Amino acid sequence: GREIARSFLQAGANVIVNSSQESRLRQIASDLHNPSGLILVKGDLTPESAQATIDTALAVAPNGHPLRHVVAHGAVRYWTKQIAGCDETYSLVDADESAAQKRLLDMSPEYFIDTSSRLAALHFNAVKNLLPKLDVSTDTHASYTFVTGDGGGHISGKRSATGEINSHHMWGLSAALREELKANNEKGEDANVLCREVRVGLPVNRSMEEQQSEPRDRPLSE
Repeated sequence: GREIARSFLQAGANVIVNSSQESRLRQIASDLHNPSGLILVKGDLTPESAQATIDTALAVAPNGHPLRHVVAHGAVRYWTKQIAGCDETYSLVDADESAAQKRLLDMSPEYFIDTSSRLAALHFNAVKNLLPKLDVSTDTHASYTFVTGDGGGHISGKRSATGEINSHHMWGLSAALREELKANNEKGEDANVLCREVRVGLPVNRSMEEQQSEPRDRPLSE
């Protein structure tokens, strides 16, 4: 996420970075050397807080600078420590829930229902609130990009059980939104919004034999 922000800043854009934790905002500002175009907003995109967080972000943006691009960073665990079981689950549950350590078969059905799609729900709230606010008045496309991670998943245990399930929900949300916007575009709706997904760590250098037996026109996104 930091390097994505850096790239936009270097291109001359104003960049709004949101986090629920003040320490992360201070860290990214320090890492990027406190550029003038960086706007930091503390808040989260849970159902009860999403609208207030987005209203705050847009209110502090410079006048005359509409919202043109959204980068939704989710199911990428590279901003955490590189240890087994360390993923976004830590940010999605209360400390006493210990979801990151909980084994799948130790969960109750109620607990599973409550925690298994929290990451996708958070990003769904973002889509619902941010997509209508994208400026599509110019000839150039606005964009909504999902940056997700670990192309093949980590069922071997590099994510917690809850983190792995949430990650797959994220990929499903991204695919469903891309397909819906594509259909809308064909009907003349949302024609100026491009939706993409970039998966960090998705292997693309496949052998010629595999490419011939399993051809993929678009290996990274649609």
